[in-house]
Amino acid sequence: SSFLRNTAVASGGAIEANINGIISIYTSTFDSNSCSSQGGTVALSNNAVMEVSSSYFTNCKSQSGGCILSTDSAEHYYDNCTFTHNTATFRAAVLYTAASSKVSLN
Repeated sequence: SSFLRNTAVASGGAIEANINGIISIYTSTFDSNSCSSQGGTVALSNNAVMEVSSSYFTNCKSQSGGCILSTDSAEHYYDNCTFTHNTATFRAAVLYTAASSKVSLN
């Protein structure tokens, strides 16, 4: 799957998962997604879980978490993923995590 040039105002330019949401992503490309606030491509919160494998994240941007924002006990796991040319104007060009979130990169 390809997620190209998606935009959002509040959070998650391409994807937002909240309140126990579960997302599985395989062999996907996320390019030029943006959000004017948080999580240029993905925003996770409130116990949401995301697993991503063999995927590319490039040219994504936001204020915080240029590519991914994670808060409130969200969990996310990445295997064989590539992150390039992502930007944030305030916090973390690739991944911003807070409030007991868990992250695993492989």
